[in-house]
Amino acid sequence: MPAPPFLAKMPRPALFALTGALAGFLVALTAGELVWYLLQPSPPAQQPAPAPRDEPPAEPPTPPPTRPGPRLAVSAAPVTAYPGGKNTFGVRVARDTFEGPVTVRFEPTGGLTAAEISIPATETIGKAEVVVPPDVKAGGHALAVVATAAVNDHTIRASTAVRVTVPALPPPPARMAVSTSPKVQVYQKGKNTFTVRVTRADFDDPVTVAFEDLPDGVKVPAVTVPAGKTEATAELTADAAAKLGAAKVTVTARAVPKGVATSATAEVVAEILDPNRAPVDVVLVLDCTGSMRKSVDGLSRGVPVLAAELDKARLDARFGLVGFRDTTLGQPLERPLVGGARMSGDVAQFARVVRGLRLGGGGGDGESSLDGLEAAADYPLRAGAARVLVLVTDGPPKRSDGRIKSADMAVKHLVAKRIDQLHVVALPEHLKRFEPLWEGPKGKFFDLKAATADDAFDKLMTDLGKVIAGAVPPQPEPKPEPSVTAGVAVLPEPAPVKPPAAPGAPEPEEPRFAPTPPTIPPALPTPAPSPPQPEVTENRPAPEGADGKPLALTAWGATVGVFACLVLFLS
Repeated sequence: MPAPPFLAKMPRPALFALTGALAGFLVALTAGELVWYLLQPSPPAQQPAPAPRDEPPAEPPTPPPTRPGPRLAVSAAPVTAYPGGKNTFGVRVARDTFEGPVTVRFEPTGGLTAAEISIPATETIGKAEVVVPPDVKAGGHALAVVATAAVNDHTIRASTAVRVTVPALPPPPARMAVSTSPKVQVYQKGKNTFTVRVTRADFDDPVTVAFEDLPDGVKVPAVTVPAGKTEATAELTADAAAKLGAAKVTVTARAVPKGVATSATAEVVAEILDPNRAPVDVVLVLDCTGSMRKSVDGLSRGVPVLAAELDKARLDARFGLVGFRDTTLGQPLERPLVGGARMSGDVAQFARVVRGLRLGGGGGDGESSLDGLEAAADYPLRAGAARVLVLVTDGPPKRSDGRIKSADMAVKHLVAKRIDQLHVVALPEHLKRFEPLWEGPKGKFFDLKAATADDAFDKLMTDLGKVIAGAVPPQPEPKPEPSVTAGVAVLPEPAPVKPPAAPGAPEPEEPRFAPTPPTIPPALPTPAPSPPQPEVTENRPAPEGADGKPLALTAWGATVGVFACLVLFLS
């Protein structure tokens, strides 16, 4: 057939190009449809149409609103406590959607403990106390805290930890002790030295030793015991106005180890002596038979007169007493104490002892004067003192006594005991019997009969005192006895280290609740199953690509190609 006029007029190359383009488009379209058909997903199966209902289906019920369950939170303040000590700290709780008491317990850690506490429903803060044993190591510790509460038959809990700082205990205080010579003598206008010794513990600083409570007229300058040394020498001086006698002086040692003052005390006895007084020990050897009653009374009244006369002569006198009767007849000697001692300078006490003697006994052939002299010579008399025996009796001495068998034996004993003076107060008719005794110590005879008859015992004692003082030799320049070295100072027992007061704990922080887990809504009720319905097939259009469209396109493309070829052929 002839080609259409518009095609016949087109040049041949243009016609070929138009025909080729059209054919390529149709081929591409056909190939794309074929590929989509092969790779498309399977169509869903047809569902049966729901049965028709007279009423619309009911909407599911709306679940009730949900709310979080009860919650509990706890916090505790940090606290500091020393080993062997304790301290209080605060515990704070927070409640959510419940009210009620909260129990807080603490789990022991490293020896640290704290007692369980309860915080009432109306409170949020409680006080707990941590106890630290003495052997806990210094440093930081954590004490577990568990809070629990009962809510609707269930127990809820919260936990935290309290920081416990345990500082190291301060070092024990330094210890020190001081000792001195027990006694130091000094004469008026003289001086003497004595030692001071210190013992230290936990330090070796210099120690200053001062002397307090000194009697008037006495001085002892402070001394220092240097570091590394344990003793020093102190010097005691007394002026002419220093009071005679013994006085206790307080010795105080002071040091400042590590900036902390410490001290210790001791005592030393300072004895002030009269440099012009010579020591004299006088022992009265007294006949205690019944015939001596008047004489003994007179002697007891005259003793103070004798002491005054010796004092006037600036003699330092002490007195003792031996009473005798007849030792050959089994009558023992009397050796009374004066103020608890054999010899005493207490004149009034000595006079009372003389006045209190028990009188009686005796024999027919003299009395035991020789045994009495022996006992008196054995008394504890001072070294360097004038030793004086005064024999008072109204009878002669026995020719052979209980222990001393003769006057010669008595003399030897008195010389051996270094007796300086022996004075005899007796009846004149017995003078010859006593004279052999003066072969040893020298003395004088005094008439007892005259003194008793005239009651002149005061005059007798005055004369006796002058004789004794006159026989005392001049004294050399007095020198005090050297003081005894101080003993070792004994340290006191170390005091237990008491933990210092720990600082107060701060207020606990506000507790924080743990994050709330997501709340799962309750499951909806399952609707009742519907009765079975007859299956109804619903005519639905097939999905795109499920019909014969690819085949139709293929056929169309083939037709167009054939038509194009025919046109080209006819032209």
